[in-house]
Amino acid sequence: MNQALLRSTLCRAHARAIESMRFDARTADFVRRSVQGDRITLIAAGKGATAMADGALQVLGDRARAGLVVCPDPGPERPLPARIRVLHAPHPVPDLRSVLAAEACLALAASTPAEDTLLVLISGGASSLLCAPPAGMALAEKMDVVAALLRSGASIREVNTVRRHLSRVKGGRLAQASAATVVCAIASDVVQGECHDVGSGPACADPTSIEQAHEVLVRALGDGRASRLLPWMTEGLSPESADSQRIRAQILVDPQALGAEVASLVREEGIAATTEVVEHCTVEELARRLVELSRTLEPGSAQVITCEPVIRLVEGAGRGGRAGWVALRVALDPALGEDAAVLCGASDGTDGTSGSAGACVSRDVIEGRDREALQRALDACSDAQAHADLGTRIEGGATGLNLCDVYVCARAQPA
Repeated sequence: MNQALLRSTLCRAHARAIESMRFDARTADFVRRSVQGDRITLIAAGKGATAMADGALQVLGDRARAGLVVCPDPGPERPLPARIRVLHAPHPVPDLRSVLAAEACLALAASTPAEDTLLVLISGGASSLLCAPPAGMALAEKMDVVAALLRSGASIREVNTVRRHLSRVKGGRLAQASAATVVCAIASDVVQGECHDVGSGPACADPTSIEQAHEVLVRALGDGRASRLLPWMTEGLSPESADSQRIRAQILVDPQALGAEVASLVREEGIAATTEVVEHCTVEELARRLVELSRTLEPGSAQVITCEPVIRLVEGAGRGGRAGWVALRVALDPALGEDAAVLCGASDGTDGTSGSAGACVSRDVIEGRDREALQRALDACSDAQAHADLGTRIEGGATGLNLCDVYVCARAQPA
């Protein structure tokens, strides 16, 4: 199997795995088994909100009396009933629409009677789509704090710990706003994450504390700025509180499931595949790991890694994303195995600002190319055009999923 054929094999397995993770079917199955009663109010937020809402409504029908779906621009790809209100908000950077969406969700939750059921469907991206800073804190201030945390290299779990304590909707506060029984179904985008990690946990109990959030801020921003934020911080919904006893939250699908499906489909192509979960690493560390695998894996085998590596963007960064960055860094490494291919893919179909879903590379793609120009693109976090020129980009477009990035290194069978 030559490198071009191996790249095609990995891209095919990745695309099929994404298709198999359909949130609508998984949500429909959950609702069929877990949601009782004839009066249901539905709230869905995240990149998978429309798919999850559609799946729920297939089962609930007219039992869903009212609903609100908050999804990223440009909006849902499938029609929803007129009684289901749809709001758009931006991702990954919130704006006023994110605040209005959070307020609308809180109002709908508060209006749901105690004898009804509030069904909350959360998927990755909800932290940006629903943004309700604490009283007295400007949206711009909160955005700056989150941006500073991301620049510092804080993990997504650490960032969301801070978000939960600087919010009126996260950390269980959406569920707390309602007197109804709350059922929360979650499509997780956090590797090894728990319910409260996804979307910063608007409809489940929060086991973390202000003290833990403050520790994250001190490490990332310094003691002075961290201390200035303390007056705005509040505790989330405690797992020991009475309100938490009427909440049931469950993760329906997670990054590990996506990695396992990719591996299964790679095996169908005749390649022995194993999986690995990496909870926290940098893009540089991941690229080195993939290059190492390209030389140490047995021929005819593959390793599937689920993770979302941390990337520190440079000042004036160009168009690109972390998956594309890792792919370009791997391709430029002279130690990359001659018989290997590496796929770096974003499950949501949107790798940063690249307009693609990532890239799939091997040594042959940069033969005869201007390596210095490609290195400059890498240094500027501007990998999008490089992959377009190399023909290595994975076509992008909203998939309705937001589980995690998937990284696959495979070695061809010997001739």
